[in-house]
Amino acid sequence: MKKIVVLFLFFSSSFLFSDIYNDVEWNKKVNWEDNNIEIRVKTPLDKSSGTLAAARIKSENWVHENQTNIFFKNILDVQINSLEDVSTIINRDPSIYYKLDELVEKVEPYQKNLTTNLEYLESIYLLPLYPDFVSVFYNQSQFVKIPKKLDHIDYGQFTGLIIYVPPTLPLYGKNSDGSLKKVLFPRIFDEDMNLILDYTKVDPEYMKKWGMVIYGESFNEELYQSRIGITPLRIIARGLFGKSNSDIIISKEEANKLIGTDGNLKIITQSRILILN
Repeated sequence: MKKIVVLFLFFSSSFLFSDIYNDVEWNKKVNWEDNNIEIRVKTPLDKSSGTLAAARIKSENWVHENQTNIFFKNILDVQINSLEDVSTIINRDPSIYYKLDELVEKVEPYQKNLTTNLEYLESIYLLPLYPDFVSVFYNQSQFVKIPKKLDHIDYGQFTGLIIYVPPTLPLYGKNSDGSLKKVLFPRIFDEDMNLILDYTKVDPEYMKKWGMVIYGESFNEELYQSRIGITPLRIIARGLFGKSNSDIIISKEEANKLIGTDGNLKIITQSRILILN
C-alpha cells in the first residue's frame, strides 16, 4: 500500500511539459460561502502555433491533459478536519486518491478566457464542496442522535445558530491565542470539553446539501436566512481547540440551549449553523 502512496506523490508532481508551459501559473481559493473550490490556471499561448485560435486550442488541450495533476497540486492542503488535510488522509487511506481522481476528471471548466494582452489562456474551474467534494470523505447513511437535556428549564426556541468568532481567541490546552482555521468538518465543544457537534451528529441529507456549517463574511444575516431562519441563537465563541485551531469552544449555558429542546437539537442535526469570523 505504501508503494501506491509513493507513486501518487510522484504522479502529482509530474506534468506533460514543453518549454512554453514552464510559466504556467495556478492558484486556488476555497469559497466557503459559495460552497466550491475555485482553481484558476493561467497558461501561456504558444505563438509558434501559427494563429491565435491554434495557440488557444493547444493551451486548452494542455490544461485538459494535465487537469488531474493541477487539481491535486491545489487541493492536497485543503484542511478536512482539525488533524488532517487531503494529503494526510490519502496517505492514511489511498482509496481516497482514486475517489478524488474520478471526481476531478469530471469537472468541466467554468470559464475560459484569453487575457487582455492575448498572452495567456485563463481557465477557471469550480469544484462543488457539496455534495461532490464532501462525499469523498463522508459516507454515513445515519447520524448519531443527541440526547435532549433532561431538566425543566425554558431554553427558548431558535431556528439556527450564529457563532461570532473574534480575530483571535484563547487556544485551549495552549498558553497562547490563535485564529480560526476553516475546515470541512469542524467540531463544537462546551467549556467542559463536552462534544456538542461533530460530523457524526449531522443528518446525511443536510451534510450533502450544505455541509456542517457555513463560514460567512457578511454581518447581513438576511443573506443566510434560508440556513439559520429568522430567530437564530447568537453567541460569541470562547476559545479554539484542535491541532489546526478549527474547533470552537462555546459556553456551557449556550450549549445547554442547543441541547435543551427537540427543536433546538435540529439546529445541530440539520447543520443550521453560521460562523462569522
